[in-house]
Amino acid sequence: MAPTPQGRDRVETTEGGDVVLLTRLGRPWAPREAGGARTGSAVRWDGQVFEVVGAEARPQGGFRYVLRPWDDRNVIRSLDEYPGEEPAGAPPQARPAPAPAGVRAPDAARPRGAAALLRRIPPPLRPLLAGALPAVLLGWFLPFRILGEGISFFVHELGHTFVSWLFGRFAVPAVILTLTFDQSRLLAGLIWAALLYAAFRLRSVRGVRAAAFAVAGLYPVVAFTPLHVQAINLAGHAAEALVAAVFLFRAQRRGLVSDWELPVYGFLGAYLWARNVKLFFGVAFDAAARNEYLTVAITGENDLVKVAQAFHLDLALAAALTFLVCLAVPALGVVAGLRAAAHAADYDPGGGGPPATCPTRRESG
Repeated sequence: MAPTPQGRDRVETTEGGDVVLLTRLGRPWAPREAGGARTGSAVRWDGQVFEVVGAEARPQGGFRYVLRPWDDRNVIRSLDEYPGEEPAGAPPQARPAPAPAGVRAPDAARPRGAAALLRRIPPPLRPLLAGALPAVLLGWFLPFRILGEGISFFVHELGHTFVSWLFGRFAVPAVILTLTFDQSRLLAGLIWAALLYAAFRLRSVRGVRAAAFAVAGLYPVVAFTPLHVQAINLAGHAAEALVAAVFLFRAQRRGLVSDWELPVYGFLGAYLWARNVKLFFGVAFDAAARNEYLTVAITGENDLVKVAQAFHLDLALAAALTFLVCLAVPALGVVAGLRAAAHAADYDPGGGGPPATCPTRRESG
């Protein structure tokens, strides 16, 4: 049975019986030396004694300690307690005496300028901003915009392709357009049957069954009516907004291979976000931008023009609604990433985050 953590600390267990402690506060526990005979720190926790076999600072903030039940063949030379009033072995915090009335206390050690601003930014947001700022700035320069549009075109056309297949239309994505063919009612019927089967299998899963039955119920209303054509038209920009949200979420988490990926996620997500917000804000509120959107199209008319005509909407109103969606969806990705990072690292957004390095090691035997 895993020991009980204190406060905002979290505990996980591994298949081998190790206990993983995720904590915001660093502790001076020394891990076991790799390949050496020296054991790690001994820690008593809920009446059990553990050996610290691993300790590391987490990129999102906070620390990760791996504890293993103590081997009785080893000698305990010093014993730390968890949780204790303060992290074990931590030096007491000295409080400076208050300055006399009318005299400003010295703040020479306090970071200034860019360093002070950086410390105010929550740690999960730092790699996101490191990628987002150059994406937005470079988006104003024509040579980069030509290259950067490839990111948008790739996601945009895949969105059209995926939704076309979802509603039974064969589709092939090209560089700046998607080739779609007539709908196969047989394929659409098979997809509907698969959705009904999935909803039936998920009928006992709370929080999912309602959504599953809603999707299965709405599918024929869209797939077997002209509505599916407008869904395909909207899918390109919807895919850009969703992918931007996913990238902005991932920019605040660990990379799949390396944490150097995080600014790249921020760069791509911010570029897609800024591009769509700028585009539809202009179409909604600027006559010149609206006229350009109406006249500049690769084939026929642009997606939003087709949707506005199908639903008898003014193009400016349709663009304003699309602008709000493209603004809100990636923003939700940022918020979800912050919440996930705070939960994973037990990170306090109001406290400036934990220190970035592990505390000093202390030998225990």
